[in-house]
Amino acid sequence: MKALQVDLQLSTELNIGQYTDGLQFSQSNVAITTDDSVTRLIPIVGQPIVQQIVDGATLSFNTIVLSAPTDTNFKLVLNGAIEGTGPFSAQISFPQGLTVAWQGKTLGSVTMDMIQTKPDEGAQFNLPGEFTVTDQDAMGEFASYLINNKDFVWDIYTDSVSVNALGFTFSAIHMEKFVTLSGTNGFKDAVVINSFDLPSNDPDGGITLTAKSTIKNPSQVGFDLNGVSFNAYYDGVLLGPLGSEGAAVFPPQGAGDLSMKGRLIHQDSAEGLKAVTTVFENYLAANNSIVTIEGASASGPNGEVGWLTAAFKTLKIEGVVLPGPATKPTLIPSVTIKDMEIDFTKSAYSPPASSKQIQAQIKNPFGFPLSVTSLNMDAFASYDGKTVAELKIPDEKATTDRSGIVSTQFDNVPFASPDSAHSGFDSFISVLTSTAQAQFGLSGTANALTSTAAGDLQLNNIGFDVQTSLAGK
Repeated sequence: MKALQVDLQLSTELNIGQYTDGLQFSQSNVAITTDDSVTRLIPIVGQPIVQQIVDGATLSFNTIVLSAPTDTNFKLVLNGAIEGTGPFSAQISFPQGLTVAWQGKTLGSVTMDMIQTKPDEGAQFNLPGEFTVTDQDAMGEFASYLINNKDFVWDIYTDSVSVNALGFTFSAIHMEKFVTLSGTNGFKDAVVINSFDLPSNDPDGGITLTAKSTIKNPSQVGFDLNGVSFNAYYDGVLLGPLGSEGAAVFPPQGAGDLSMKGRLIHQDSAEGLKAVTTVFENYLAANNSIVTIEGASASGPNGEVGWLTAAFKTLKIEGVVLPGPATKPTLIPSVTIKDMEIDFTKSAYSPPASSKQIQAQIKNPFGFPLSVTSLNMDAFASYDGKTVAELKIPDEKATTDRSGIVSTQFDNVPFASPDSAHSGFDSFISVLTSTAQAQFGLSGTANALTSTAAGDLQLNNIGFDVQTSLAGK
């Protein structure tokens, strides 16, 4: 107060009879001499001044991290700033917390530690808080909006701000701030499945599914949850549930890796079998499958959280890529014809052929059991680098052993050589009848009915191109 100065503006008026004379006088920066008693005015004149400063201050958040949610509360870490707090340093506290509303609905209240401001700077803060949910239905509506939209506005208010400045405490200060924060926008184009596997049959039925994924969170609000679960769909068909293994962390405006585990459920309908079959055929052809991921639940330390699960169920992420392999897998690496009988008395270049045992090795790119129960095959025999004959084996029953060897047979199938290949066919038959073992190529496609824990899948156009042999003379 020793440096106190005031600006003076004086106005006087002198009346003498019918004459009036006015005098205006002003002077700036007039020094004032006071004693300690002047400080008694501060609580009186300071209250409206502090209220005006609080009204003009701005509150913003860089990030908010939500963790440990339950039906009634959750923890927060609030990172932000308060600016425009005036020329004096001050301690701003919220003894009764802050009420948080959204679109006219009160969501709850949040505690917030004291903020120390600097003159003409305000303060940056990174503070813990606890949010008490007072309306779970409204909280669920808000969380759904946060998840599915680009941004949202919080109405944050209280009538009990306490400001300590100049050695005085000013209480019952009203504050209301509207704060805009970015939402997750439905995680559009934000989910990447880096890899997946089908390692075994699942104890709950179907085939175990594991996946490694990366999820980008565009929101300023991050989530640190104990777990989340989803449902995966292909072409409108539920493939199965998928949940996080351990904690599910979605950093604000960052990316988090998420390991997930679930299962492909057993399909009974024609539509379901077609969907799963297409996913398998895409993978075997080194193609991607485009799936839809829908939210199912979200959990905190005490288990599933009602309002957060209700919001999570509104999440639908379309266009998620279930990746195929970098190179086309070889499902049939070898084919062995154990025996073959050819009847040249019926035809020279299309003789009927039969085999009591033909074996194909199945190399499943995944670990779950896969059995072939029937198959047909369009196979081309080649000798000396040229195609010499074709075998169109119709549907035949098949068996599969534990090592993946598929055994089948065929009877009276034409071993047909086209006109252009007769010379090569003659050479092949000559070697076959004059040597103990004839080497030749076998290529083509097979269509197989397979039995899996997810259902009986018809896998078509399985390519093979192998070198094999047949016992001669």
